[in-house]
Amino acid sequence: MKTATKIDWKAFRADILNRLNLHEEAISLGLRIPEKSRPNSEGWIQCHAVSREDQNPSASFNVKSGGYHEYNVADSGCDFFELSVRLGRFSDWKDAQRHYAQVTGVTHPIKQGSSLSSRVQEATYPYHDDQGILLFEVLRYRLVDKPPGNNKEFKQRRPDGKGGWIWGTKGIRKPPYRLPELLNSSIDQPVFIAEGEKDVDTLTNAGFVATTNAQGAGQWRKDYARYFKNRHVVILPDQDTDGLKHGENVAANVFPKAASVKVIHLTEVGHKGDVTDWFESEENTPERLMEIVKAGECWKPEAVATLPPEADIHFLDSKSDSILPDCPVASDKGRTELANSRRFLRLFGDRCLYCHPWKKWLIWNQVRWEIDRSGAIRQLAKEMIDQLWHEVADCPDEDSIKFARDSAKNSGITALLKLAESEVPIMPTDLDQNEWLLNCPNGTVDLRTGKLREHRKEDYITKLCPTNFNPESESYLWDQFLEQIFPDEGLADFVQRLFGYTLTGSTVEHVLPIFWGKGANGKSTVLEVLMSVIGSDYASKAPQTMLVASNGDRHPTELADLFGKRLVVCTETEESRKLNEALVKELTGGDKIRARKMREDFWEFLPTHKLILCTNHKPVVAGTDNGIWRRLLLIPFSQTFSPDQQDKKLKEKLLALSEGILAWAVLGCVDWVNGGLQIPQLIDSATNEYRSDEDVLGQFIDDKCLTGAIAYKIKAGQLFKAFEEWCEESGQQTSTQKKFGQRLAEMGFQKTRSNGWWYQSIALR
Repeated sequence: MKTATKIDWKAFRADILNRLNLHEEAISLGLRIPEKSRPNSEGWIQCHAVSREDQNPSASFNVKSGGYHEYNVADSGCDFFELSVRLGRFSDWKDAQRHYAQVTGVTHPIKQGSSLSSRVQEATYPYHDDQGILLFEVLRYRLVDKPPGNNKEFKQRRPDGKGGWIWGTKGIRKPPYRLPELLNSSIDQPVFIAEGEKDVDTLTNAGFVATTNAQGAGQWRKDYARYFKNRHVVILPDQDTDGLKHGENVAANVFPKAASVKVIHLTEVGHKGDVTDWFESEENTPERLMEIVKAGECWKPEAVATLPPEADIHFLDSKSDSILPDCPVASDKGRTELANSRRFLRLFGDRCLYCHPWKKWLIWNQVRWEIDRSGAIRQLAKEMIDQLWHEVADCPDEDSIKFARDSAKNSGITALLKLAESEVPIMPTDLDQNEWLLNCPNGTVDLRTGKLREHRKEDYITKLCPTNFNPESESYLWDQFLEQIFPDEGLADFVQRLFGYTLTGSTVEHVLPIFWGKGANGKSTVLEVLMSVIGSDYASKAPQTMLVASNGDRHPTELADLFGKRLVVCTETEESRKLNEALVKELTGGDKIRARKMREDFWEFLPTHKLILCTNHKPVVAGTDNGIWRRLLLIPFSQTFSPDQQDKKLKEKLLALSEGILAWAVLGCVDWVNGGLQIPQLIDSATNEYRSDEDVLGQFIDDKCLTGAIAYKIKAGQLFKAFEEWCEESGQQTSTQKKFGQRLAEMGFQKTRSNGWWYQSIALR
């Protein structure tokens, strides 16, 4: 009898870990290891905790074994694969093992998709925003060792901005499934709402417009109602208890917006059946489904008291009585703080939102959603109180008059606004979501096409560029200025594409441009003018020390200032400052950033900013790996203008052409969308030369060593001592012996042991 071969999982995992640089990999996953931390003899290095915010390191990571634990936290220890799950990179440790087996070349003991695998992927459901941008995917699996009816599993993942994926969708906006098809369909076509992506695909393949929400029954979001305004909605609920309840909740949500709502029960499929099951019968065709829909009755709420809590109250109009009942002040129910909050929402619910993490109101001003910093929300509440007095005048009984007086007090106004907060919630991650829109006073620009359209409340934009967009505006003086500071062929066109890219909320390029030159060369002027043109809502200056290495932890409010920005300029003037490479990777990588504002709660956001470093001195880059150098773009400003050549009013003259400069940048964005950055050879060469200059060990080897011959060898200690002496003579910064050895290994010099440690194929001249 043939017996199964026992799998040595321990050896499999050890083989993977031995092939990884665990220190670098942990940092790339998002583990916060202070730059000054060094591992002890056993490989443990201090790091920040994954499960909590800590100002000082309160956990340890083992760079040899991949182990991790948090101080004073029971059962917090885990191996490297589980750590990668906690950091949000993978859905479970099995996925982590599969991934790292692939990247390290270790053969996985279980072949993917074989009968030994516990699950098989059956479908992928992509979720896009209204512009067609992929936000996340839902993956459907079949569990091969589970019985039918209990053999489904779903996982979600989002793009990491680098061609890979991050498991989970925390902080990601969740639109309805197949939203672009819904928005692009004719208003005369009925819209089917099913439970589950599989049913939606079934309906779509049958020629219908269909959608659903992610994560199944009970997860319909109240803000979805706006997508069904004036549409004929057909809801096809699953026939189990949860499905029927879900269908009723969805109907109540879309009813105030839709032209009509029908809830169609396909009862012939039986308990837990759905529309996919229904179509499996040969007699059930798209034509028969439409006949059933036409014969169905329109849905109406039975009574206000039975409406579900999910009922939509965003953007209420005057006919929304069924959602916010009007309780007359003459009645007992009409003389409560809750009744006042509903009166307020009936009047102004389409103009107000409340952001709980920020603890701030936002008000629609016909151009954007503006954070209320002037007390405008209380002024609206006072207008509601004035309306209340008009109502009391029609029934001036003693109780109503007293209630109106109490409502007009400061405490009464505060109370009604407090109760209204939970009725119009918005999260920071729901604001300014469309990375392709730039909001201007005269309209909103679609940066992919360069076209202007009207302002829309449903864009949830809070930002405003102070410059009108006029594609016909001239920028002749700006063009002349760029030709002067960028005389090399192709450089001015590249900068136009680069600045166009910075107008967007996209971070797909993952680059840090470094504007470098000795001074009086125009680099500060070009950045200051562009920042003024697009305004402080979209552009800002970062602290001078932001991108350089420091000994202390950075306050999370510093990162919060990046939220929603498109262009962030960091100016550095001091010589020999070391670049904070870990932070540069984090801020140019596209992964979520965790931050908070002063006296506010933490929240996470996806970056929209593009950093530009403006400096007179190239920062010191200690790392030699591609992870940092593929991000850096050195843009040299080679021209120097004497005082006689400088126009002291140049900036003022350029700002007078703001509309033309904005049109120039938008045109650059359209060029970037169609063709990418197209980095000139000049910048590639300058960056490569910069990299060579920063490779201190490489310079030492070129200057002092012989390489290539098998006969060459030298004692490790002797070579390191020679390196230290060379660094001192040449004014270079030395490194630790460990980093010295790691770098030599990366360069291919083997270290062997024979009466001491020796390096092979290298010797001193």
